[in-house]
Amino acid sequence: MKITYTQDEVQESLLQNINDDDVLKKVMKVNLNVVGKIRAIMGSLARVIVDFIFTLMLSIYNNIFIYSADREALISHLADRGLESWKQAHKSSGTVRIGSQSQPTAAIPIPALAIVSTEGDNSDDIKQFILLNAGSINAATPADSKGFYTVEISIESIAEGADCNVPADSITKFITDIPGIDVVYNPAQTAYGRDEETISEVRERCVTRDNAIYRGMLSWFVSETQNFSFVTEAIAVPRYDGRGTIGIAFLTPSGIPTSEQISEVQAHFNDDDMDPAGAYTVIVFTMSTKIWDASITVYYSGDEPTDEDLNDAIALYFEQLERGEDIISDQIDTTIIENVGGIKSVDITSHSGFAVGEYEYPVKGTITWTKVAYAE
Repeated sequence: MKITYTQDEVQESLLQNINDDDVLKKVMKVNLNVVGKIRAIMGSLARVIVDFIFTLMLSIYNNIFIYSADREALISHLADRGLESWKQAHKSSGTVRIGSQSQPTAAIPIPALAIVSTEGDNSDDIKQFILLNAGSINAATPADSKGFYTVEISIESIAEGADCNVPADSITKFITDIPGIDVVYNPAQTAYGRDEETISEVRERCVTRDNAIYRGMLSWFVSETQNFSFVTEAIAVPRYDGRGTIGIAFLTPSGIPTSEQISEVQAHFNDDDMDPAGAYTVIVFTMSTKIWDASITVYYSGDEPTDEDLNDAIALYFEQLERGEDIISDQIDTTIIENVGGIKSVDITSHSGFAVGEYEYPVKGTITWTKVAYAE
């Protein structure tokens, strides 16, 4: 984005506009007085100045906003936000094992800067790598895991980009002929190759950083956690482990999350791009359940109720409870009486406790039923 211009640049633009003005060309060809010519010139100047100012202001306006800013403006936006500068393309690196299929009887040098590559049907598919240091094999070189007589040498891709991160055992071809050397392979995938960051990626990074101003609100942590497909419910706790920490707990469709899911959520929040200033630390803790076991006696008239009907009534009650909500015996009694026919009264003879912790979810446990015919 260019927002400063010298006098010479403005003058050059004005003169060019005058030269390109068809009306002014016609005016200059006729024999007008000086005033008429000046008036025509001023009209042309007015048009170019209006066009110049409009173009400049439109450029400034567009570059104020992330989603319409051009590359030069985005570089400034990154700097203003304290973010890493525009991420450039990067070469891939790794190691190869290189040597001979048969045991050598004498020293065989392997020069640095020799080139090896992957196989491919065309030049676009072939990725070339350069040996970063020299090496050698000799009669004392032991056989490797493949039975070849090789040494390990560091490599780097000649080209930049993520597509130079190639899988293990894909670098098997020699571009540079090395006498006595006939085998090469990469024991592990090459890494760190990266494409240059796109404009859309930079814009998204800036927007993510801008959203940080809203992250002081616990509701943002909750909504951001709920964006994960495996999260059904989430809570956020301020100062969970002291100042600057946020505690997050969540549930999944199967209940308590796995350790992998907990790690994924925690890494998401603590990533440098999410929190470049290190303003907070997220700690994901496990949301526990309050499992309620009980022995219940029901008094009925008519047909004896089934365990299935009684358990369904209890399950209905627990489905309506929220996190941290205590279990109420009178409500359990009412739910059973209203949903199971013939029940006259309910007596909870023993239980595992009615109190539910702030970060606990009440869950129906094992219920032992005693059924007694009601004496009219």
